[in-house]
Amino acid sequence: MRPFLVFFMCLMAFSETNSQVSLPYYSGFDSAAERIGWKQYRMGQDDTFDFNFNGFDALSEPNSLYHDYPVGGISLTNDWFVSPELALPSGGSIDSIWFNTSGFGTPQVGDTIAIFALYGNKDPELATSKILLASITDSSYSKQPGWEYYTNIQIPASSEPCFIGINYQTVNNWLTIRIDNIYISEANTTNLNTLSESGLTLYPNPASETLYINKEQDEIQEVVLYDYRGLLMFQFFQVGNSLDISSLERGLYYILIVTDKEQKTFKILKQ
Repeated sequence: MRPFLVFFMCLMAFSETNSQVSLPYYSGFDSAAERIGWKQYRMGQDDTFDFNFNGFDALSEPNSLYHDYPVGGISLTNDWFVSPELALPSGGSIDSIWFNTSGFGTPQVGDTIAIFALYGNKDPELATSKILLASITDSSYSKQPGWEYYTNIQIPASSEPCFIGINYQTVNNWLTIRIDNIYISEANTTNLNTLSESGLTLYPNPASETLYINKEQDEIQEVVLYDYRGLLMFQFFQVGNSLDISSLERGLYYILIVTDKEQKTFKILKQ
């Protein structure tokens, strides 16, 4: 093989697995572009199933990240699926991560389905530190399939490269997991559950049908809603005390509210 071709292939492989992504970041694992930089690490037995992509009952079509149970396993399955590199010198937030659990098993001692922050190195074995952000094998786990989500998971600040790692561990327990629609942003003083700034309050959050605006004495001049990519969804210049969001797809959105005194941007989660 020609030296230039070897160099080019190595460069492409390096950029795919080590490139730093800009924030805010989204992945629904639905396309090659949304999977760039994600990498699997198999640190236990090489069993029948690993992390893969599956279209059955995905939250957002066509796919979600999926891990089935290790059929006939006799040794520990310890699989990781790790994100592209994130730069979070001031910290960050997983604004939402959706999960769907099923299977006949119930988590036992040693079983793990969890979300970690890895620092220093993408390889979980080489990371300088690992911080547990959320455990799905606690009270959140259900044998009945159905989509749930975590929101406002704070990621500690670090000068080192940061990665989000999804870890699946069990020997032979029937635990299955689907992960979809991950939104990650830099640290923000706005809280998803209490969107209150000065004289403005938005509620409820998350919301499914209607957002209510408590504006006190402020006069709202404009309301602009963007999706997670920053694309304009709608813009209103005459706004009452509520916004109908029932037509929006589930996910994270940003709302800019301009009053006669100030302007503020809030994050909302549409169920």
